[in-house]
Amino acid sequence: MTYNPDLPRHAADKASRAIYDVIDLTDDLDEKFQIALMACSAPIGIAGAIIAAKMEREGRAFTQAEACSTAIDLLKTLVESGPQAAIEIFSKVGAAPR
Repeated sequence: MTYNPDLPRHAADKASRAIYDVIDLTDDLDEKFQIALMACSAPIGIAGAIIAAKMEREGRAFTQAEACSTAIDLLKTLVESGPQAAIEIFSKVGAAPR
């Protein structure tokens, strides 16, 4: 699979703008953190659902917690090694027993 950065970057930009719009409504740093934390949980849940669907298609069952944990691991890979590394790992999810 070839990584196309345009659509994911567009989605990230839109999500960031929406989060900042809400964060700007408060001056309380604790509340800003809570907003950011809650806002990041939605895409992690979506990514987890995609991972779970991929696993199901390959005949393996993942709980939502396992799938979301895998999404978080992939996010760590993205931060540490870049998007291509995360995409390569995702493409192998389900290829070998966990």
